[in-house]
Formats: sequence, structure tokens, C-alpha cells
Amino acid sequence: MEGAVRSHTVEGAVHSHMVEGAVHSRQLVSAAEVDEDGDFVVVRKNDVPSAEGILEIEHALATSLLDVGLQVWNGALLLADYILHRSTMFANCTVLELGAGTGLVAMVSAMYARKVYCTDIGDGLLQLCQRNIVRNKQLFTSLPSVKELDWMKELDALDVESTERKTTLFSWSHDELLEAKNASILLAADVIYDVDLTDALFRTIYHLMCHPPDKILFLSVEKRVNFTLSYLEIGSPQYEHFRTCLEDLAGCSTDAITFSVEQLDTNFEQYFCYDRVKYLELWRVSASHNLAST
Repeated sequence: MEGAVRSHTVEGAVHSHMVEGAVHSRQLVSAAEVDEDGDFVVVRKNDVPSAEGILEIEHALATSLLDVGLQVWNGALLLADYILHRSTMFANCTVLELGAGTGLVAMVSAMYARKVYCTDIGDGLLQLCQRNIVRNKQLFTSLPSVKELDWMKELDALDVESTERKTTLFSWSHDELLEAKNASILLAADVIYDVDLTDALFRTIYHLMCHPPDKILFLSVEKRVNFTLSYLEIGSPQYEHFRTCLEDLAGCSTDAITFSVEQLDTNFEQYFCYDRVKYLELWRVSASHNLAST
């Protein structure tokens, strides 16, 4: 099939108004809109028409489980909303997004942050993310860097690889990896769908947060309820495993580092048009270092 995402039968672009200002009283559109080219349109609550306020994203409307990163998920829209809501928190920070997919969240944070690293795996997905960044470069305070980060690998091993060679556009240099490890804000949006990947994600989070300075992780998740053959009942095993991982991380505090976990209220202003259902959650994980004990 011809198009930007060649391996999928359906593709499109998200066009979202990203201009901040007064909230209009217009009711949010609940159904997805499609433009004259068949592109998916997400309307922002603020309806100020401005060419400078358009964020355009190339993405797939439907994929296999292996290519879920090519889609725009509600969890990413929720986290993007939160960044817009708390934009001053991100000003002049270094931000590292894990499992960035199309790059939506990383790009919204790049409107405020000093430096943003946008990470995922797979050349096709990383190239799509890079294209999205280039087509929206006029919106950023600093151009995000797209890098490959495989949660299944230890970050120390990645550091060795980056020191030995820089093979592709998405490989790390030693200085880039050091800067990413020093990021004060970590982001992850709707990346909970597989037990093994969730375990690898939390190993990566732990590794990063044990590295000074103090860090904050904002993680969005959608609790997906379905029928499980294992127990022959309705449940959400992926979400339950995620909650266990959160509890385990909170229990990793020592004299040198303190972890805290908090579920955030999602009753903040909505900029993007999507269904903010009760199953959409936003979590904050903080790591505070006691340097005197090290």
C-alpha cells in the first residue's frame, strides 16, 4: 500500500490545535473526524485558528500488536494534556520519554523543555517519529532527539556500545546517553500491554531513577478489561501486573534513595478531543536522592 506507513492498510495524520488561550464554550466533539484526504483529525478544545498552533502527526489507525507504537493512544493524549496543563514544570528541563511511539508526548514537552529525548525501538517507528518532529520543528524550543532504547537491554551495556561506535542516526553517543540519564523528568504513555515488557520497563525506570539527580516519572495507563482464558473471567491482568510493579518500585527505597508513588487526579483541563474515561489513569513516581548517605 502506498503511503507513509506502508505496512498498514489504514493511515492518517493527527491535526491538533496547540495554541494556548481562553477556553471556548464549544462542546468537544466525541466522534473522530476525517478531513478531505481521509486523515484522522483530533480537535483541540481551544478553537483559536492559527497556523503556528497546528501539531501534525503521521500515524496508523490500526496495527498488529507488534506495531502498536504507530498508533496514537488515549493515554498519550491524556499525558499531553497534563504537560500543557503543567507547562511551567517542564520549562528548561531535560526530558526522556520511554516508548514514545509517534512522538506526540515528546513533541508537546519539547514546546517547553530545554532538551527532549524521544526513545523507542525499530527503525520504521523511529523514522516515523523523526518525520513527525521535522514537520513540526517550528513549535519547539529545542529539537527533540530520536534515539533507540530497548528496555530488554541493560543501560550500562548500551553505554558500552555507544562508546565503541555510533552506527545509525538513532544510536547514542556517550555524551547523549549521559545527558539522557541526567534527565529530571521521565515520560511514558500507554505502554502497559505485555507482562514481559512491563517488567523490562520498570527495570529501565529503576536504573534511570537510581541515577542522580532527583527524577519524576509521569506515566499514563488505560486499564483494559477483557475476558481471560486463564481464569475464565473478566479481568485486567496487564493492569494488575502494572500495579504490582508500582508497589514493588515504591518498596525499593533505601537510605540513599526514596521512591514515592502517587495517582494523580485527571480532572484537569482537556485540550485534545478524546474520551477521558474512568479507566484512563495518570501516575507520578518520584525518586529523591540523599547524597549525604552515598
